[in-house]
Amino acid sequence: MPRSTRHDPETTVRRAAHLFWERGYHACSLKQLETALDMRPGSIYAAFGSKESLFRAALMAYYEQLHQGMTQVLASHERVLDGLAAYLRQLAVEATMQPDNEEAAPVPACMMVKTLLEATVDTPGLEDTVNDLFDRIERDLTTTLETARDQGELAADVDCARLARLWQAQIMGLRTFAQRRVDAEVVTLLAEDMIQAMPVT
Repeated sequence: MPRSTRHDPETTVRRAAHLFWERGYHACSLKQLETALDMRPGSIYAAFGSKESLFRAALMAYYEQLHQGMTQVLASHERVLDGLAAYLRQLAVEATMQPDNEEAAPVPACMMVKTLLEATVDTPGLEDTVNDLFDRIERDLTTTLETARDQGELAADVDCARLARLWQAQIMGLRTFAQRRVDAEVVTLLAEDMIQAMPVT
């Protein structure tokens, strides 16, 4: 009797996230998932219930990775605004890595942005999920900027919630722009222009 293959859920979700990030929800076929995850359809559905549930788990894993990355960069800088600037510069580097780099993303654009643009009336749950994640990021950025304001890095009357939305739009826009496959220097300079345009004390 053949032995059943056990799959580590974390590894499975990470592989699914990579494929979904590259191809998108609708363009990713069950056959491609089978190959990427080395799982039969029955095993995939038994473990996750549906393709949409697997995608949601992959999207959450992507968000957690994104959140952890930003938190680590911010924690490594004494000034909040320096940390945010460093994070934007890091995104510019990551978005322009060559495909043969082991750390390169499947595509430059953010998986969450791609999901937001791809969500349709047939997948309202995905739109709700990704909007909830964007709301979380906006709240985190607001709290981060409030810390910067309290430390005197921003003017006392600055609207941190409004500024958080601007930062979020800059982050989303930078990675979407990088999807054009322009020269890395162009993306790097764009990140610097975005940083210079941000209000400081």
